[in-house]
Amino acid sequence: MNLHWQSLATTGIGLLVLAGAIGDSALSQHNRAAQQALNAQAQYVQQAQALEPLYRDMAKSLAELAVKHNDPQLLQVLTNQGISVSLDPPSSPATAKR
Repeated sequence: MNLHWQSLATTGIGLLVLAGAIGDSALSQHNRAAQQALNAQAQYVQQAQALEPLYRDMAKSLAELAVKHNDPQLLQVLTNQGISVSLDPPSSPATAKR
């Protein structure tokens, strides 16, 4: 009787260990996929940060051209990109003192 009980306990423990190994493998694969997705997002952010100064310079140049030539189409393109452009030139310090 004691031998039968030990056999059942050993089988039960073996099944629990097997279930734990399968669960660990599944979690490991899920973690690997999540890490790959995170790495892809980090690479995108890093590339975007590298291009940000270029984008800022382009937007500034386009805004200056739009104001200089009073181009409503170019102003609309900038507005569609979330860039607000003021047509009023800033007052110079000499005019502000008067």
